Formats: sequence, structure tokens, C-alpha cells
Amino acid sequence: VSTTHSIVGGVVAFAIAAKGFDSIQWSKIGSIALSWVISPIAGGFVAFLLHQSLSLSLSLSLSLAPYCQV
Repeated sequence: VSTTHSIVGGVVAFAIAAKGFDSIQWSKIGSIALSWVISPIAGGFVAFLLHQSLSLSLSLSLSLAPYCQV
């Protein structure tokens, strides 16, 4: 559980205890929860693209290495 999960959960629990369920803007909580789902997926996609790009760059460098003289 991350710090963000703990803080959001604590604030929501406190608001419910203080003012009841109607005090929560559930659409905002839904947006926060959606970001928790989308962020790792987006991060994985960016990591995949970066890995593919670096792998292609490395393979091209290695394939051209015999033709380069220092």
C-alpha cells in the first residue's frame, strides 16, 4: 500500500466519520482510483517502448561494429 492510498483512505474515512457518506464526492474518489489503475499500465507501456527503442539501437550498433574502425 502506497502513501497515496493511505492518505486518501484516511481522509475518506475521517470525512465519513465526521459528516457521513453523503459528504464524499464519490466521482473524485473514482477518478483517484482510476489513476491508480491507469498509472502502472501507462508506465509499463512507456517502459516497453523505451526497452524496444534501446534494444533496436543496441542491435544496430552491434551489427555495424565490424565496419567501424578506430
